[in-house]
Amino acid sequence: VEDSIGHGLTPGAGKAKSLRLTIDPIEAQWRSLVWYAIILLVDTLTHIRLRIYGFKYHGTRSTSLAIFPPRPAALLDATATSPAPSMSYWLRPHTSKTRLPILWIHGIGVGLHPNVEFMHDLDIAVNKCNEKDDRVGILSLEILQISTRLTAPILTRPEFLRQLTIILESLKYKRFVLVSHSYGSAMSTYILTDPSLSNRVAATLLIDPVTLLLHMPDVAYNFTVRTPKSASEWGLWYFGSKDPGVAYTLGRHFFWSDNVLWREQILMLMKQNNMRFTASLAGRDLIVDTYAVGAYLAGGKKSDPVLVRGANGAKHMERKVD
Repeated sequence: VEDSIGHGLTPGAGKAKSLRLTIDPIEAQWRSLVWYAIILLVDTLTHIRLRIYGFKYHGTRSTSLAIFPPRPAALLDATATSPAPSMSYWLRPHTSKTRLPILWIHGIGVGLHPNVEFMHDLDIAVNKCNEKDDRVGILSLEILQISTRLTAPILTRPEFLRQLTIILESLKYKRFVLVSHSYGSAMSTYILTDPSLSNRVAATLLIDPVTLLLHMPDVAYNFTVRTPKSASEWGLWYFGSKDPGVAYTLGRHFFWSDNVLWREQILMLMKQNNMRFTASLAGRDLIVDTYAVGAYLAGGKKSDPVLVRGANGAKHMERKVD
């Protein structure tokens, strides 16, 4: 800026400092070998549980070998090799001709371990009363860079979209339902803002999304620089924000222009592609101002919840939006 105007800028009267997420130094806390041994054990247990629940693992050399801690279960028990060179995934095969498969993208943590029961419950909910030739498939991506691992940098937006397209084409997924949690909403935004892939999304469910109102400081400040005070904030700070892999991913690969999702974009997809959209927001969130996000999605017009009866006769609460 100073070069463009031909002179320097004088210091301001205030003491505020800008938050430059992808420019500021990366702050991370070291992890012990004992900690990574625990992660290895958790990864192995996750693999075993998903196999018991009928999911099949599709790995790659980079996600099985070029990673620390090692992944012996992924290396020795892969059902098949992923067609994408740097993207591994778990799959519940899709057989239905009338219903659409589900694409699940997890958030920051220890990989799919916290999601195993959710994936199993989801499988039961959509398939418990159906024959083997009418099963809804579940495709669950592994994002290892935000899973307490030391590995190669996270895929860029174009590369993520290219490799995901390879997987979708190999599975013959022409249309699918997109579901993601927390940081997974960044990858969901890649999909929803890509002209070719967004046409395949029949419905979207974003759980605790971080990409809505991303131009506000809440997400970047609360996750990266806030001084923790409560026990939950300390847990988020140490196990999430300061993990070396997570800190590097956020500090050098989380670009605002790639990850922001605007309400107008959602409405356009709903109109042009007949896409259904739901955002599930917590009442209290450590990172996101959920009340602001809810008001933004509702266009500032929110009515009181009302009791309605669904098609199956069951009653539930629903918020009507004008």
